[in-house]
Amino acid sequence: MESCYGPNTVGHMLAGKAYNRAVRGHLLLDSALHVMLMRGLINCDSDECSALSQANIDALRQLYDGVIEGTCNTQELEPPQCLIQLSNSLEELKVALSAKSRTAKLWLQYMKYVQTLKAFLRAERTSNWKLHLSSLTEMLKLFAATGHSNYAKSGRLYLQMMIDLPEKHPWLHEKFNDGGYHTVRRSDRYWAGLSTDLAIEQVMMKAVKSRGGLTHGRGMTECPSGMGSFNAQVRNYPCITEVSHWC
Repeated sequence: MESCYGPNTVGHMLAGKAYNRAVRGHLLLDSALHVMLMRGLINCDSDECSALSQANIDALRQLYDGVIEGTCNTQELEPPQCLIQLSNSLEELKVALSAKSRTAKLWLQYMKYVQTLKAFLRAERTSNWKLHLSSLTEMLKLFAATGHSNYAKSGRLYLQMMIDLPEKHPWLHEKFNDGGYHTVRRSDRYWAGLSTDLAIEQVMMKAVKSRGGLTHGRGMTECPSGMGSFNAQVRNYPCITEVSHWC
């Protein structure tokens, strides 16, 4: 990661401080590892993995160009045969590398965790409720392994409640599953979904606590007069009404 960021920045990223930079750094590193795997797959000459034929490579290039140009139908039920062959060959190569080297097994496990991160981001951005639950299920063991016991405990309780949602609150489950109302959308774009806490931080708290807002960038205290003034004036801000309308 220090090829893209400075040493001090990487330390903050690994400590969980710089979230946006950390996500971008992990995605870049995952992309670099996938490029190495693809090169090994194309040049594979052993019996442990099946190399891609030139016909499959040409079909993949044609599929990629079709997706970029918008001429390919991405709603097909059955994936193209070239993608199936690519997925199977990658899995064979990963199994072979994991059996050979513990270091390779560690990096492949890291790539699996990044895939979980990608799935969660995709679920929030596209308002996909089922993908949200499945990615959260994969994240529970990561919370426990990294020592975030509160996240692991709360996430497990949250997941149990959401699994029971169709029986206890079917109308709410229908809103989440069919309407995508577990996220907030400020526009109709496909990749515009936001978690509710992010929407509150980016809109309401930014307008209230930033310079020129209610607190004029000075922060807040817990004195009764200050809190009373805050509660009396906060409803007059347009951003509050806007967030309430989204939620």
